[in-house]
Amino acid sequence: MTGGLAGSLGEDWPSKAVDSIDSVVSLLQQRVVRPIVLAARFMVFGLIAALMGCAIAIYGTIAAIRFFTDVVFAHHVWISDITVGAILLAFGSLALRKATRKAQSPAG
Repeated sequence: MTGGLAGSLGEDWPSKAVDSIDSVVSLLQQRVVRPIVLAARFMVFGLIAALMGCAIAIYGTIAAIRFFTDVVFAHHVWISDITVGAILLAFGSLALRKATRKAQSPAG
């Protein structure tokens, strides 16, 4: 009995099976795994950038208060706090004003 399943599939059926499995795995990698990896990278690098931005903002605020206290206002901390607070309030107000204008503008 030389027929049977192996005879009907041909002599090269193992390599055809491996090729088809390889093509399915490659397709899954392109369509599923790669976008998940890219999304994970984006989230991780975004989180790192956000944390670095927060740290820079905090250290910049501390440096500005110390600069105004030591150099500009001759060790009057309360004036330095009010000055830096007013500067941050002005930047925040401008950013909020710009954001609300953008949201209210008609789409088109």
